[in-house]
Amino acid sequence: MGKAAVMVIVSVAALGWASVASAQEMLEKTVPAPEKAFELGIGAGFSQGIGNYIAPNGQAISTAGSGGAAELELGYRIDPRFLVGVYGMGSMHGTNGQTTLPGTDRINSAAIGVQGQFHMLPFKAIDPWVSLGTGWRGTWVVPAVGDTLATHGWQIAKLRIGVDYRVSDAVALGPVVGAELNLPLTQAGTGTSTYSNISSDNLRVNSFFYAAIQGRFDFGGDRTTAGGRGVEVASANR
Repeated sequence: MGKAAVMVIVSVAALGWASVASAQEMLEKTVPAPEKAFELGIGAGFSQGIGNYIAPNGQAISTAGSGGAAELELGYRIDPRFLVGVYGMGSMHGTNGQTTLPGTDRINSAAIGVQGQFHMLPFKAIDPWVSLGTGWRGTWVVPAVGDTLATHGWQIAKLRIGVDYRVSDAVALGPVVGAELNLPLTQAGTGTSTYSNISSDNLRVNSFFYAAIQGRFDFGGDRTTAGGRGVEVASANR
């Protein structure tokens, strides 16, 4: 083996060791956690609908194809581990040719609701969390020509799992994935603006899946260390 090859192997090994050491240091790094603070979350990413519902004319319509989505959250961090709040989400989807409604151009959807959130490692720079919410989900099947078919119903459960990387004491950034179950309850069919309940025979549960990058911003409140010692908010927001 030549000297050049040895140098390459040594260099790669050194870089690998440095990367592992850096990752280990990041995992072990402690940070102040917010409590009694308001939190604003902004996320954007990918959404995919799965499942069908039945239109007033008896046609099966796909929930939605793939598309883009944006989400806004406002919460109150009761203590370092627990948050309660509200959320809103909007998305625009293609149909993937799955709808039997002629001439469908796109499917739009929106949701609002309430949620609770649990942070597993709030005093670490890398903090996994999980949230569970429930609320309302609306879907609009928009044809290229003609009237929109609107459906509204219950967002039974919205589960999300994410990881926050604490950029500063008041800002976190990280990936999030989610899934939800929805039960459409009322519809306004094409050619009418009057809503009617979907019959029990035609009720269908559908789902949306979501993957995004989210930023979290803390306002006011306190910053607390793992030992329970407070940190001045002014220094946390620098």
